[in-house]
Amino acid sequence: MNNFGVGCFLSKNLLIYGKVKTKSSDFEVHEINLEGNIAGVQDSDHKQMKITETTENKNCANNATCVKSNSDVSERKQCSEPSVECWGNILKDGMKSLSDVIGDDNLKLLTQMGKRSMDKTLDLGIFNDKVKRTIIHQCIRYNFPFLITHTVKSENETKLTCCVDAVYQKMIEVGFTETMASDLIKFVNCRSLWCLENLDKAGLNIDVHTFTREKRKALHHFINKHYGKLIESKTILFNHRTVISIRFKERKYSQCTNERKRKCNEDIVIVTLFKNNIELLTVLQKLATQLGVQLSNIKYAGIKDKKAVTYQFVSIAGVTKQVIQDVIKEQFDNWHICHPKVTSSHLQLGDLQGNRFKIVIRNLITETTSQSSNGEYQTQRQALYSIINQSVMNVISEGFINYFGEQRFGYDQTAARIGLALLRENYMQAVDLLLSPKPSSESEEDNVVEASKRCFVDTHNAKETLRTMPTYKTRERLVLQALNRYSYSDEGCLKAFLNIPYAMRLFFVHSYCSLIWNKVITERILKHGFKILPGDFVNKDGNNVKINADDIYLKRYTISDVVLPLPGSSIAFPENATNDIYHNLLSIDRIDKTSFKLKKLGFNVQGSYRNIIVKPSNLTWELPHSSSMEDKSEVGLLLEFDLPSSSYATMMIRELMHNG
Repeated sequence: MNNFGVGCFLSKNLLIYGKVKTKSSDFEVHEINLEGNIAGVQDSDHKQMKITETTENKNCANNATCVKSNSDVSERKQCSEPSVECWGNILKDGMKSLSDVIGDDNLKLLTQMGKRSMDKTLDLGIFNDKVKRTIIHQCIRYNFPFLITHTVKSENETKLTCCVDAVYQKMIEVGFTETMASDLIKFVNCRSLWCLENLDKAGLNIDVHTFTREKRKALHHFINKHYGKLIESKTILFNHRTVISIRFKERKYSQCTNERKRKCNEDIVIVTLFKNNIELLTVLQKLATQLGVQLSNIKYAGIKDKKAVTYQFVSIAGVTKQVIQDVIKEQFDNWHICHPKVTSSHLQLGDLQGNRFKIVIRNLITETTSQSSNGEYQTQRQALYSIINQSVMNVISEGFINYFGEQRFGYDQTAARIGLALLRENYMQAVDLLLSPKPSSESEEDNVVEASKRCFVDTHNAKETLRTMPTYKTRERLVLQALNRYSYSDEGCLKAFLNIPYAMRLFFVHSYCSLIWNKVITERILKHGFKILPGDFVNKDGNNVKINADDIYLKRYTISDVVLPLPGSSIAFPENATNDIYHNLLSIDRIDKTSFKLKKLGFNVQGSYRNIIVKPSNLTWELPHSSSMEDKSEVGLLLEFDLPSSSYATMMIRELMHNG
């Protein structure tokens, strides 16, 4: 087991060697908000902000394999979609539109595909035009809701295939009628066509007048499990009949405390933030300075990697849209904001569906290719292609263990150790850990930081340390500023952490909880494999339900359904052997449930539940040819995929390469 608790793999992929994050441009992250909007993708201005190296790699790619489903609404928003007039014509005669693009023979085969022909896959042909693929995806989903289409890219072409949708089958099994299932699929996945046909409707009403309460409850459970991040459902009376009303979710509004009421009543502006190879807190400090607001006026939904190109949404209070427009006109070296939009609520941590990743892995070889001679480049490439293809298919079908990545913990688990010190209310130790120097680095900038930290360790003189601490080390400077004002004491160190933004000091405690989760899941897998245990939890309709022996015997759930808790004051641990693992690890650190109520720091960490297994969506990969790559070690792998919030791309890559 490595030093942050990661020790197991889910699949049996072959070993692949490669380097991740050789450059910041090799790791590109786009945040997906609760409405399915993708930061930096839908905004046309971002086209000028793309990193050149990534674009060039894309253009030279001519060898790829792709598995994409049209079931994700956000995926289609990247496409150059047809106009409203075009969709209107498609709606008038959808079958003719389909026939025009896929041909009469294929259309006939589509109509003949049974709703239960689970083993049949229909090859619709080659479609390199993205607009045509979009039309086909939506037309088939709209006219044949029980079918689902996939995009499959090969060396020089892109083709579409079609098969029966397993989700549709599950709908029927839990009690949806065919009409209900069809309407729900069209509502979620064909929004453009649905809106054109139902301009007078704000949502979808499913008639369940004859259904029992238990049957209605089962439908709600299904909707929440499969579409809970996009839509919400509730049972209401409509025209004197009982219906399940379904609507797309709106932005959550934060509850205002009395002391924050004034800020909540002000306009809040959400912008898209682009940054490259710079820490989020450093950028936010610079942005606050440019806008003339407090750092606490800026909120975000998730922390993004430093060594990466990232696009995310941030909300800003206490400033007008015009002031933000003036900052947008400014040019900065490695960050930028754009597209301000006035809203009524701040972003909160976790207000996102997930993230879209574009990653380059360099110096790619396997044990097989490393043993080949330089004269066998094409043979090596074919072997590498085959190994990657199999690994990708395994990850798509099985997923990966949902470990927290190393960036959650920092060097030598520093963030987690700070979190533990805060839970023990040892604020001086927490400050010492934050300002402890690392071993010397090859980077001149890092060495300046470490020299400054050594000054503090030797003297505990905050004022002197501030003089040498670089301005981009925002977190450290905020702590030192408070120490300079309040002194290096237990009370002064507490106030130093209170000087850090709320979400950032909460991050340290979450880091500790994440480390416990990683260690628990590794120990459990080593002892029990991927078996479901009586007493485990699964999430149903937002509630955690305990699994019993009958559930296991009847195979009602798989390991992908099981969630394990992140420790907190209000969490319930599984009533099985996993409980002992939690108890032993927390006892060693002298932590119990009361430790997570940190009134002095202003928060109560209640805990949450996290899936053991997670699967990427919209996963594509490319193994580009390049005349400049004379040596096999220069081969690079290009990956694109979506992950839900709080899941780590580095852990998906670890599973894919079976290395680490």
